[in-house]
Amino acid sequence: MNVCTLEGLSDELFSYAGSGTLFTEERYVLVRKLGLDDFDAASDLIARGTAEGYLAPRTQEQLDAVLASGFGAFVEGYHLAGIGALLVDEAGGCAEVASLYTLTRFLGEGVGGHLVAYALARARERGLVFVYACTTSEGVGRFFELHGFRPASPEEVPAAKWRGYDPERRARVRCYRLDLAAPGVPANGAAPVSS
Repeated sequence: MNVCTLEGLSDELFSYAGSGTLFTEERYVLVRKLGLDDFDAASDLIARGTAEGYLAPRTQEQLDAVLASGFGAFVEGYHLAGIGALLVDEAGGCAEVASLYTLTRFLGEGVGGHLVAYALARARERGLVFVYACTTSEGVGRFFELHGFRPASPEEVPAAKWRGYDPERRARVRCYRLDLAAPGVPANGAAPVSS
């Protein structure tokens, strides 16, 4: 159900700007692993995020790795509203939340939060020790902090992250890290309950 003023009806029905409030019985945003049919749309979003300076430029091999481990936020089941990837470093017991990008027309609808929650759930399922993210945007940094990440030094992420990394971008990059619960400890940090 959509509620809006009569004056805002046109914006609500015929644009992504919207002017009302949407109430749904089911989840409005569904996050799932990218399928082959999603790769073109996801590649377009990554290219857009790179052109806007939010995402680091990637080689074709790196882009393929992002797509292979990528996931998307789909509005109403089929509109790709945002993407991300969890690039796992098995040896380091960690992963990078990479290429996180959402369309501005879905700003404020929680798409980014859904993507991060999905990444963290996958990281916990794999038993990883920590996840991290890197950005040159102060606003994106605040977003990660709102989702439990803390500012971290570049030395707190795997050294492999910096191999071949653009030195100019690295001078501006900010790192964020979220330490995950140790095995057997609930994510909220409470002591496990024995039965």
